[in-house]
Amino acid sequence: PPEKTAPSSSQKPIFQNDAIKVTAGEMGVTANNYAAALSVVIENTSRDPVYLAIQGGGTHESNVTAIASLADDRGSRFSLQSFSGLEILTFRSSSKYSDVIRASDNFTLIAAGGRAVVVMHFQGPFNNEPGSVFSFSAQGVRFTPSGVSRFSIGLTGIKGTILKK
Repeated sequence: PPEKTAPSSSQKPIFQNDAIKVTAGEMGVTANNYAAALSVVIENTSRDPVYLAIQGGGTHESNVTAIASLADDRGSRFSLQSFSGLEILTFRSSSKYSDVIRASDNFTLIAAGGRAVVVMHFQGPFNNEPGSVFSFSAQGVRFTPSGVSRFSIGLTGIKGTILKK
């Protein structure tokens, strides 16, 4: 079962399951709340390589977006604008979903003990006062020879830095 650890004042928020540990990295938000950026580090804690992807939405090449969300302690929601560091698993109307999830090349390989850094940029509600504590969630997908498993990543208590102009 997933293990979640509440952050202490000196600890970065983490999510951990049987194969990976996801740690919140840097989090910044503009003073006008128009944009935010978040990095996370994904560490393979297993003895075997893992193949990971983030679940994507949209079925057209130009509309492939990761399913991820960011919110602050003031109730503001941010929409994902860019995502890098992991493959985004989606399928186009011309492909079969079962074929896409069976191909390991649709996933990012992280070697045993290895790490991947994911960087995301979000657009905020603009002209609101930015929050100071953020929550992040995303839908992950893991490929193994025996099949595909899905999991939800949740990080709470992420301390944000307000970026000055």
